[in-house]
Amino acid sequence: MPSTNEKNRKAYFIHIMKRRILSGELKPGDRIPPERELASELGISRGSVNQGMLDLARMGFLRIVPRKGAFVAEYVKSATPETLASIMSYDSALLDRSLFKDLMDLRILIERECTRLACANLTPKSLALLQSHTDAIYAADDEKAPEAVYLYHKCLTEISQNAAYSMVFQSFEKMIRNLIQEHYRNREELAASLPKFEILTAAISRRDAYAADIDRIREIQPDCDIYLMTLFPVTAEQEAKGSYVNNRAIADLNSCIRYLAAEKGVYLLEVDSVLTDADGNLPEESSFDGIHLTPEACKLWRQYLDTHTVQKSAAESERS
Repeated sequence: MPSTNEKNRKAYFIHIMKRRILSGELKPGDRIPPERELASELGISRGSVNQGMLDLARMGFLRIVPRKGAFVAEYVKSATPETLASIMSYDSALLDRSLFKDLMDLRILIERECTRLACANLTPKSLALLQSHTDAIYAADDEKAPEAVYLYHKCLTEISQNAAYSMVFQSFEKMIRNLIQEHYRNREELAASLPKFEILTAAISRRDAYAADIDRIREIQPDCDIYLMTLFPVTAEQEAKGSYVNNRAIADLNSCIRYLAAEKGVYLLEVDSVLTDADGNLPEESSFDGIHLTPEACKLWRQYLDTHTVQKSAAESERS
């Protein structure tokens, strides 16, 4: 049975190798130095290196080829639950930038969906719990504020009533805590964010999933630009069918979209103006089934987007 010192040395070796791999210092396909060389470099035994290599291979980070050596595996493409858990528990500041961005995109996707589900599954009890976490953020001092913010996020995930989303969010715990701690290091950052939590909680209490989605995005990415886009009408032929997909319903939805854009102060893209004829219908030649656009119509849509969105400099895009 391995001694405590041997276990500690193996853990040290695994930590060093994971840092080199996850930071991008070692990339998929790179050959790992021989065990003797690594043992000498790190001042540990070859046995600790060998056992650490086997553990890293089991985690999905290394690929061991008999008589050829060990190589960094394509750990993203062939990830296992253990690979993901290992990445999630790692220091976010040391992760490869592109991998970190991908993980943040996943986190945002999950949290936005949890916000939608929270609106759908809200109960008086869960609303009271969420409000208590909102109040706790306001009441917290500088030291306790990051923890209060984390617990608010966790509560929102839990009241979505989706166990899988809650488990995935929980796997982000260390990473999210570190990010919140860093973001709210300055008290002014927290003060600026306080109203956003109140607004988000209010939107959820109204079960307004779209408004809550905008509020959640702003809370997670305060510097992002948000666009809402109107819906295209249908053709006169489709309108005549008496389907639930009709121009009156679309007009009502577009009114809601315009109201939400004005209420939240976000950009509105009125793309329906590009493909609407004098009678308020989608031109027949712009659709192959009365609803969906033809390739040529999509080009007009694309041209509108190219000329009606905010253009950022390369430096601004990098910051956001």
